[in-house]
Amino acid sequence: MECDMRTKRRIALAFVASIALLSQVDAAVPRYTLIAAESIRWSNAPSILPAGAKMALLSGNPLRESAYVLRLKLPGGYMLPAHTQTNDENVTVISGRIHVGMGIKLDQARAETLTAGAFVLIPRDTPHYAWTSAETIIQLHGIGPMNLNYVDQSDDPRRAKVVSD
Repeated sequence: MECDMRTKRRIALAFVASIALLSQVDAAVPRYTLIAAESIRWSNAPSILPAGAKMALLSGNPLRESAYVLRLKLPGGYMLPAHTQTNDENVTVISGRIHVGMGIKLDQARAETLTAGAFVLIPRDTPHYAWTSAETIIQLHGIGPMNLNYVDQSDDPRRAKVVSD
């Protein structure tokens, strides 16, 4: 009888442990997500980007060590000074026109023009810059954590806020 009780306890404990383990695994599995274009919620982009950009987080979290997908809506004439990222940057142009160049200083003659449907992969730690000539929506995806570092620290909009305060 004692053996039967011990066996029952072990079975119950194993059952509870497996349920707990399965719930953790289930939480890590991505859920089916569908977001219609008209349902995308735009908000001001983080202060690490120059003012005027809007952002919509579609999946994941770019600040965590996980996959993410986000979109940026950039007004015409928007300028993103030379910078690098700590992860590979995968960019797909959804609409509009964006100009992307490699290097530590903006050089319009060396930039490529990307329009809707175009894709560019910029490897981590590669200095590059971009600007728009019309309202543009781009989609970025990758594995976080994502961090942007300006080549010239005076270009960092967060620094400008501190200096002006």
